[in-house]
Amino acid sequence: MEQLGSVLGRYDGESQRKAIEEGVSRLDRQIVQAGEDRRRLGRVYGALGMTAGLFLAVLLI
Repeated sequence: MEQLGSVLGRYDGESQRKAIEEGVSRLDRQIVQAGEDRRRLGRVYGALGMTAGLFLAVLLI
């Protein structure tokens, strides 16, 4: 977004349109990456939560 902000308002319309398209494609890639990270880390955090719960249950017994 920082790179997009430096282009908007400074250059001609075509350059601004290209910069916006490039910004949209970068955001799309980041959305896909965030979804992959969420799926991958969701399993890790779930396993950690289960392990911590079991540990606390054993500790309290």
